[in-house]
Amino acid sequence: MGLEITDSNLVSTEQALRESDLKAEASRAMEEYFGGLNVVLRPIFVTQAQIQAPVDAAASLTALGETRTRLRKAARNVSN
Repeated sequence: MGLEITDSNLVSTEQALRESDLKAEASRAMEEYFGGLNVVLRPIFVTQAQIQAPVDAAASLTALGETRTRLRKAARNVSN
């Protein structure tokens, strides 16, 4: 009845905790990268031009900060 318990299907506590920590870290990184937006059910489409290396890195960082601010504001408006 059910899965037989054997050494091959047991996981050490250390391994389970390590995997749990890695999943939590990945989740935090995704939240930071996407500004807290839930993208699980929304595919993100980018064009070739959008993934090219920026010519002016400083201007790109400024634009990124401004875009993140707009996205966070939009996310708050949607969730309210």
